[in-house]
Amino acid sequence: MSTPNIRLNELRTRIVKLNSEIDVQLEVLKKLQSDRSLVLREMNAVLDPFARLPLEISSEIFVHCVDKPAANPGALQVPLLLLNICHSWTNLALSTTNLWTTIDVTFPCSRGLKRLLPIWFQRARNRKLSVCLSNGKFHGDLDVLDVVWNHGQQLKYLELRQAPDDELNAPEPIDIWGGRTPLPLSSLTTLVIGGMVKGQLVSLPIIRLLRLAPNLLECFIDATRVPLFFTDPDLMHLTLRRLVVGKPGKRLLSLPFLEALSLPMIEVDDHALIEFFKRSSPPLRELVLGNAPAFDTLKECLHLVPDLQTFEIWWQIGSAEATLFFKALIDSPTLLLNLKTLIIHLYNAPAGESVSESFWTTFCAGVRTRAAQHSTCIRIFRKRNLNASSTPPSDALSAFKELAQLAGVRIGEVVTDLQIQ
Repeated sequence: MSTPNIRLNELRTRIVKLNSEIDVQLEVLKKLQSDRSLVLREMNAVLDPFARLPLEISSEIFVHCVDKPAANPGALQVPLLLLNICHSWTNLALSTTNLWTTIDVTFPCSRGLKRLLPIWFQRARNRKLSVCLSNGKFHGDLDVLDVVWNHGQQLKYLELRQAPDDELNAPEPIDIWGGRTPLPLSSLTTLVIGGMVKGQLVSLPIIRLLRLAPNLLECFIDATRVPLFFTDPDLMHLTLRRLVVGKPGKRLLSLPFLEALSLPMIEVDDHALIEFFKRSSPPLRELVLGNAPAFDTLKECLHLVPDLQTFEIWWQIGSAEATLFFKALIDSPTLLLNLKTLIIHLYNAPAGESVSESFWTTFCAGVRTRAAQHSTCIRIFRKRNLNASSTPPSDALSAFKELAQLAGVRIGEVVTDLQIQ
């Protein structure tokens, strides 16, 4: 073999050996860098007070970072934001299942959310879920609906919120299930329906939702501006405890275990209200009436719910119905016998109509009697802007001040110079 060839082989052998040594040194360097990262992480853990907290407390802190679920959450919102801080925070966020139990899905959905949603629910594992479906144009995102309803057995809170849209005002059925056959929502305890105009509300399958949720405890329906056609008297729901709606329909369904009913600031159909109480005989503990019915209706309803503990009502100053109610507090000791809290909202009499002194006398006497005999906590509220006809006379003002000194009586915004909260 010639000398040049020998020299070439030697150089090649030398290169192979050097490459081998470089590989060894790279492995050593890689090991040293890894060791350094571990040491730095351990040092940071010593210096970082958050890292020294028990995992249960750290997880709870993370959960409290979720103030209100963002619509279609992104990388800059909790909990996704917590995944981008450091390795330990990422691990903690992924292991904190409660971070992933709540989500607000706004339609139409982005591609990113469609990919994220299955992963999101997977991180929640077997925890109960709270889901808000907003904007109601479900037909374009059937794959998103599939993901949601595939986890329907885990839903404990469901909110359906629709932005008003003239296009959807026609009473066409709103398909919240995307054409699939709905399965029972056995874990659902709270149903919220809001932001819908008349056509949308009528077309929403509310009764069907109630039938699918046999363990529902609370139902809130924002229908203060439109009639609510809530008319299936054959449906008896055995678990619903709290129903808050706008205007009631001709016949409410039977709710024999209802504990709280709130009908704020709406007209109440007297006959429908009595019929509902008679049919359901609910163990009502809390009743809110925005516009008081006729006194005979109210009295009959109150006698049908003897276990009532909280009663809130709006009265027009000087009205005959209000006078009869306060007089009944004096003359009927068995009325509202178990009441613990009475909240009275007074609003102005019509301009030009005078309010008799007897109204204020009866009002003060009724409140005093109820507070003294039954130890009821009474709260009285009144608009600050008083018209001339609704201003209490001087003796009534004195009576108000005396009432304010009674234990259990709280008067707020009754007159401009008396502000007791």
